Amino acid sequence: KLAIDSGPAEFVGLIQNASLVVSNSFHATVFSILFSVPFVTIGHSSRNTRMEGLLTTLGLRDRLISNPEELNRLDEAILRSGSGATTAATIEEEVRKSRKFLASSLGNGALPTKIENTCES
Repeated sequence: KLAIDSGPAEFVGLIQNASLVVSNSFHATVFSILFSVPFVTIGHSSRNTRMEGLLTTLGLRDRLISNPEELNRLDEAILRSGSGATTAATIEEEVRKSRKFLASSLGNGALPTKIENTCES
């Protein structure tokens, strides 16, 4: 089902109830991961950085393709599988790192002048 004019509730509901999500949307990718819905993300021509970083951090880089024609090369296991328990553990760790970073940054009332990447690839 192609949905291009849905509101936020419909958007999230469509993803949550999907058997497979194919999108170039960062938010569709995030919700697919959170709901453990099988997904493939088609990279955007100019806004790929967030998706690449997210998928690499979570060990799901194989879900990012450059164009729709690459769907033919994907393993069926990828298309049938959600993000899994390993991803959930990685998400928890990244949330912990983010909270620690925010707490230390806001502890003295000032934001850091330089933000370093603390994610390990």
